[in-house]
Amino acid sequence: MSLPGTDTATIPAAHGGQVDRMFPKDSPKHGLLPLHVSIENENMTMAKVLFGAGADPDGVMRDGITPLNYCISRRDDPEMARMLIQEGANIHKTSENLTPIEKATSCDRQLSLKVLQEATRDEETSFGGRSSDSISHAQTEEVVRASQDLESDSSEGSQR
Repeated sequence: MSLPGTDTATIPAAHGGQVDRMFPKDSPKHGLLPLHVSIENENMTMAKVLFGAGADPDGVMRDGITPLNYCISRRDDPEMARMLIQEGANIHKTSENLTPIEKATSCDRQLSLKVLQEATRDEETSFGGRSSDSISHAQTEEVVRASQDLESDSSEGSQR
């Protein structure tokens, strides 16, 4: 039996298997985690099934890439990015030496960047402006810089 909108290659993992185990070398998806495959296939249903089975929202594939950075690098998909964040993806975790905010800026993913900015503001609000281990002043400045860079790049492009 298959669920609508699911990748049958990852269903066994979601049903009692190890949801954070990479696909083996002999697989066309070698080195990917099932969550990364659901992102690659733009499959929100499969991602939800995997999260329901305990998938790690920060699990890294063989190259050390987090699901959130993978999502941002593949396309500007704010709904998938928002779901990853809601499921606990760390918006400050680096992969490929970039935070998700830096990745969104470098890939010109404006919609995803807005989701990341909202998540950063939500963090600030939930901590009442106090500093915490989860968010620092430097991280807040990073969001502001990324937003300014994106706005600057957009205005330069429209002047050409």
